[in-house]
Amino acid sequence: MDMKKRIHLELRNRTPSDVKELVLDNCRSNEGKIEGLTDEFEELEFLSTINVGLTSVSNLPKLNKLKKVAIVTLYWPLCIFLITLIG
Repeated sequence: MDMKKRIHLELRNRTPSDVKELVLDNCRSNEGKIEGLTDEFEELEFLSTINVGLTSVSNLPKLNKLKKVAIVTLYWPLCIFLITLIG
């Protein structure tokens, strides 16, 4: 399942601004990037993108309330960037 469709399913008739946790594990990213996640998720505190094949977070929107991010990828430069960003 692609990431946009997974986000739509995870909303479960809520608006993006109502979502505090979003688990996108095991869905497919589009060319290694996050797709479908917008700044409308203004209350998002936890994001999990384990095993989605991310190679970049360059299009990750500014999410001021985001406290925890779970990203597991084999793309080493991205891991270093995330440790710097979160740490």
